[in-house]
Amino acid sequence: MASSISQSRPISTGLVAPTQDLDASIEEGTKFAFQCFLWFGVIVFIAPQYFVPGLAEIGIGKVIIFLALFSYAKFAFSQGRLNVAEGGELKILACFLLLCLISVGFSQWPGGSLQFFMDFAWKAGVVFFLAANLVTSTERARQLCWTFVLFTAVNSFMGLQNWRTGNMLGASNRIVGGGFASLAANPNDLGLLLDISLPFVWYAYRTARSKATRFLALLTIIAAAGTVVITFSRQAFLGLLVITGLATWKLAKGKRVQVLVLISMLLPVLLVILPGGYSDRILSIFQSDMDETGSRDERLKLMEAGVTSMVEHPLGVGLGMNILASADSGVGWHVIHNAYLQVGVELGVLGFFLYLLLIWKCYQGLTVIEQSPVRNIADLAFVIRLSLIAYVVGGFFAPVAFNFYFFYPGGIAVALKSLVKRAPHLLHSMKADPI
Repeated sequence: MASSISQSRPISTGLVAPTQDLDASIEEGTKFAFQCFLWFGVIVFIAPQYFVPGLAEIGIGKVIIFLALFSYAKFAFSQGRLNVAEGGELKILACFLLLCLISVGFSQWPGGSLQFFMDFAWKAGVVFFLAANLVTSTERARQLCWTFVLFTAVNSFMGLQNWRTGNMLGASNRIVGGGFASLAANPNDLGLLLDISLPFVWYAYRTARSKATRFLALLTIIAAAGTVVITFSRQAFLGLLVITGLATWKLAKGKRVQVLVLISMLLPVLLVILPGGYSDRILSIFQSDMDETGSRDERLKLMEAGVTSMVEHPLGVGLGMNILASADSGVGWHVIHNAYLQVGVELGVLGFFLYLLLIWKCYQGLTVIEQSPVRNIADLAFVIRLSLIAYVVGGFFAPVAFNFYFFYPGGIAVALKSLVKRAPHLLHSMKADPI
């Protein structure tokens, strides 16, 4: 198929069918790797290996990600280069992973740190790398977003089913989680996953090619938003509030006053239909006496202990060992519920800086691309930015620094910025600005 960015004809500003954005040789050469990457997302976020006999025994996730990496590497080396993607984010990622590995040497438990690296850190790095190098066109971005629709719909359905059947955490009013996937296995993780996924589901809705698929995406958005509420997750509520507010502000351009009036009128209705006790749960963010579980104060103590540990151990205590730092501080055997402090405690000041820098570099430049006259490109930049913001908010309240929540949208951000660098005329109507 002819490249949509290699032609001299004017670029349409309306919704156009996604087309190939790179020459056919790259698309064809990485086709198998990209298909494996899509399937890996399904395995990670839906976990079919738990109800399909034999898949768990063969380690299907590891097999699929290895095939994706091997297939991509084979093509890349045949072209005499490692990366299709451009930009400094991958160099920062490499430095960050190297520091993770080096931390094993001075860890309080070297064996545990090495195991953590093999179980989490390197996989997160591979996902970031593959996303950056395999999402090489708007068509591939659309396909990836539809995998987000799939696992968002499944986990939302499972969460709603748990609510309907009363499958709760003990005697609380919180559901046990979503489906079988570990990244959705408790209400906080489920809420964070849905917050990060919702922008990509919205992109699938915007680029749907039929009324049926558009309706499916819209239904998934509604179900996911409702599921975020019934998780009773404070971090997920804040994430949903932020991304919904930003999306509303952007989409209501020119009618923002009317939208604000409408929201103020609907707010009383919303408060009535929310589950019982939900408002108290949210208000406990600010008032500790409304938190019946005491988790708010406990997490604050863990964060304070984390800051103290960073001061006392500027080189860190070793990858995955923040729980040991908490125990040494006298606050119990608990992980620090803050992704940034988690990295700072484990990898020290340098790791803390590299992690924040990686997130910022992924985010940087997306607002510029949002001004593209090509609607698919502009929309994709917007949803990636929303997803990264959802992670930034959720990361303040969850020990998820090495989970896939950030590394998927981060890698897709690098892929999009690489795409527009290779085709600068996609931004022809804007002032020059570094991407």
